[in-house]
Amino acid sequence: MTKTKFVLSMLGVGLVISLFKIQSVYYKKQIDDLQSQLEDLQVRNKILQSQLTECQQFEDNYKKKADKLVSELLKDFENVKRNLK
Repeated sequence: MTKTKFVLSMLGVGLVISLFKIQSVYYKKQIDDLQSQLEDLQVRNKILQSQLTECQQFEDNYKKKADKLVSELLKDFENVKRNLK
């Protein structure tokens, strides 16, 4: 192998190594961005879970109140029916 071929081969190897380094920096940035997005999504997920729990509690409370009102209305209706006889 001549000196010229050797030097060109080394330059080629150096170029390939540089390209790999550039790619690794690019992929590291992508990984960091994705991790940041994941953290944001996890926070949003916790908020949504909390809101869902609140909605479920709200729904349960109003179901109980509605059931109680229906029960009272049925009792009143039965009383009115009895009084009309």
